[in-house]
Amino acid sequence: MADNILWLAQEMFPNEKIIVWAHNGHIMKQSRRFLGFPSTFSYLPPEIKEFSYTIGFFMYSEQAAENNRSVYEVRQPDQDSIEFRIKQAGHEIGFFDISRQRKVPQNRWLFKHTYTMHEGKQLNLIKPSACYDGLVVCAKTSPPKYINLN
Repeated sequence: MADNILWLAQEMFPNEKIIVWAHNGHIMKQSRRFLGFPSTFSYLPPEIKEFSYTIGFFMYSEQAAENNRSVYEVRQPDQDSIEFRIKQAGHEIGFFDISRQRKVPQNRWLFKHTYTMHEGKQLNLIKPSACYDGLVVCAKTSPPKYINLN
């Protein structure tokens, strides 16, 4: 995956901005520290990392689907979680730019270990500012509507 991103950045779209959409665990900075395994991001060369902007995507409630298409209920996170804090802004979809935040009492949770529901299923502890440049939280999610091509 990292080789593909590198090829896209250097060969296919040199001197262009590109968007790589991937699972949080693949794009997370410092994933080995927080998840226990290296992310795709960790294999990228410093010149790519330096100009990257990573966005973690989180779900607050409803349903999601596994890769095998089995549907599951998203576990609603606690009040101390990333999902709960961003949802408090009152929008169905919230975006929060961490990259330009200075530490103040109201946002100190961004700079310390904070709970999140990894894939909406299991409680995880991460430091948002060390893992992502921005956060997106969807208040309600639903599984995809699969297209049958047969």
